[in-house]
Amino acid sequence: MDQTRAPRYMLFRALIVVGAALGVLLLVQSVRTYRFVAQRLVEDDLWRQAARHAASLARQAFRADARQVEQLAQIIDEVREEERNIAWVRVLGMKGEVLIESGGAAGKPLPIERVGALADPTARVFEERSTQSGKVLVALFPFRPRFRLRRPEGAPGDLFGPGAEPAARPPRYAAIEIAVPYESAGPSFSQLRRNLVVSVSAAIALLASMAVLGLRLNHYVRGKQIEQQVALARRVQQDLLPSGCPACGDVDFAAVCEPAWQVGGDFYDIFPADGGRVAVILGDVSGKGVPAALLMFLLHGAVRSSAVTGDRHTLGEACRRLNQLLCSRTSVERFASLFWCYYDPAAAQLHYVNAGHLPPMLARGGDSGLTSLERLETGGPVLGVIPGAPYREGVTGFAPGDTLVIFSDGLVEATNGDGEEFGESRLAELIRGHRGRPAAEVRDAVLERVRDFIGPRPLDDDLTLLVVRAAAAGPNRTS
Repeated sequence: MDQTRAPRYMLFRALIVVGAALGVLLLVQSVRTYRFVAQRLVEDDLWRQAARHAASLARQAFRADARQVEQLAQIIDEVREEERNIAWVRVLGMKGEVLIESGGAAGKPLPIERVGALADPTARVFEERSTQSGKVLVALFPFRPRFRLRRPEGAPGDLFGPGAEPAARPPRYAAIEIAVPYESAGPSFSQLRRNLVVSVSAAIALLASMAVLGLRLNHYVRGKQIEQQVALARRVQQDLLPSGCPACGDVDFAAVCEPAWQVGGDFYDIFPADGGRVAVILGDVSGKGVPAALLMFLLHGAVRSSAVTGDRHTLGEACRRLNQLLCSRTSVERFASLFWCYYDPAAAQLHYVNAGHLPPMLARGGDSGLTSLERLETGGPVLGVIPGAPYREGVTGFAPGDTLVIFSDGLVEATNGDGEEFGESRLAELIRGHRGRPAAEVRDAVLERVRDFIGPRPLDDDLTLLVVRAAAAGPNRTS
């Protein structure tokens, strides 16, 4: 790894650790808050509801002077129907026996012995139970309602004088058990619980994100390294493409190579050959990206290192050897098309081999007017598919003022938003319309028309265009 980039990745790792720690802290805090809300605040609210009901029943029993069990039971039933938030009510005697029961009670009554703990005003006796209707909070309270004293029949004196006494001795109530459903807790608690659930979910999501980042960090770092290597390969690939050829004599050429991805499988080259000739090459490797670029480097290097490049009688044999090389070194799905020619200024001729490439267009006539548009098709199949395939060499005239346009399928197969391809007919029309113009003007006109045609769509395939013009006189011009 580049040492200058190591601190950046260390900081990234540190941030992941900090994010994970914050996620754990948020999760713990959210769970603790949730438990506090669910167990303390809700239970406090339900207990207060049950305490109010117990006090209310004691007051109503006193007002109604409900000395009989039946009278108190009727009051309790009426209160339950009116309040709607009481699951059941039990009134217990001094020995813990059930004197009154209203509602569908679940489980045994709370032990009467626990009433003694209520002598402390801060003490609470309750427990949580599950019923068929849901969770309830069962609370136990002392229940000893006072009753009015009555004057004995025929006895003189004040109602509350020495002779006053209860008309009838009421049952000895000891405690009252009230069950309140959890769903009757205040609506604010429900909203708070929902907020807490969101907080817990956010904490878990943060932890999961940090975990994924931590697990994928090495892949990310490796990916960045690969991106750097691909960017370097793109620079190397661009450096291999010639920007000029001072030793090529009176040849004017202009070219462009735009890969669909960062690197591609198209390449072109122009360089001086033996005997004052000029070699011109354009290749297109199948596929896109790094695999195509690797095969492109192999093919380009093999062509440049070939000792027979400048020998016009051995172009077919050179292609046959290249084909054999690719067949032995690559798989069947990896192949390449190639147009390879050289220009002989003394004879005003092109010697070429078209190995499965789209036939270049040779425009004749120059400044005096276009007389013909020839397609250079002589050659053989693509390289790397058929071992031992023969390749024939073609010869054609290339006089001053003639223009040779070589292109890859990424140009003519460029597609617009409607799925229509640019096509060779549009390219031929542009070549006819720019006859006699410098190579750079022809190239720029074609590129502008292609870009207008496809609009904002990205290229589907590598696009390469090479325009070569035999100049009448003057130094070599490149663009």
